[in-house]
Amino acid sequence: MLKVDTCGIDVGSKEFVLTLHREGKSEPVRRTFSNGESGRRAVCRFLPKPGHVVRVCLESTGNYGLDLAVDLDATDGVEVMVANPRAVRRFAQALMTRNKTDRIDGDVLEQFAARMPFTAWHKPSQTAMELRGISRRGGIRFLV
Repeated sequence: MLKVDTCGIDVGSKEFVLTLHREGKSEPVRRTFSNGESGRRAVCRFLPKPGHVVRVCLESTGNYGLDLAVDLDATDGVEVMVANPRAVRRFAQALMTRNKTDRIDGDVLEQFAARMPFTAWHKPSQTAMELRGISRRGGIRFLV
């Protein structure tokens, strides 16, 4: 029987603030990783543990979190949920969380993953990812 761990990751333009609660442990683990390829690889190495499945919750933050979500989705032992920011904000209000810091946001996302119905996210189609890559490089030009 696999143990289910929960994780919340606050995605920022420069860093990921991660809160991980391992099943059977009383205190969560908090870590910060850089928002870049090396940081994404480090997160994907840090989360999995034999005999565990990690349910990760991220807010839908556009380009800042998409690469991380894609990498996590491809990692064995990790399930990803990309939550609606409005739902997360209302959940934080229900928890009576008044302050807003990256660490608190990571904690709220971890609680969201633990308490709310988990809806798995899967990466967009290859065509959508290619179109995103072209548009990010400025490869689309419109002639008037």
